[in-house]
Amino acid sequence: MTPLTERRRREYQDPRPSAGLRVLRALSGTVAAGLVILAGVMAVAAWFTDRDGAPGPGTDIVLGHAAIAAFAVAAQIVADRSNDRPLRALLAALVVLGLAATTLWVWWWN
Repeated sequence: MTPLTERRRREYQDPRPSAGLRVLRALSGTVAAGLVILAGVMAVAAWFTDRDGAPGPGTDIVLGHAAIAAFAVAAQIVADRSNDRPLRALLAALVVLGLAATTLWVWWWN
C-alpha cells in the first residue's frame, strides 16, 4: 500500500469513541432527558397548584428547571456530535452531569 492510499484510508475512517466515552454519553443523554421531563413535571405542578390556589413551585423555579434542561440538551448535542474530538465530548457529557447535580442541589436538597 502506498503512503498516499494509507493516508486516505485513515482520513475516511469513521472515528469511534472509546467504550467508556460511549457509556458516559449514554448516561448523560439519559440524565438530560430526565431533566427535560423534570422541567415538564414542574411546569404542570405549577399550573395545577396555581389553578387550585395551593402552594407550589413558583415561576422562578419552573423557569430555572426549564433553563437547566435547555442547557443540558445543548451540551448533550455537543457531546453526541463530537465523535472526532473525544475531549470535547467528555467535557460536554460532564457538563450535563454537573447541571443535573446543580439542579438537585439547589432546588431539591436544600
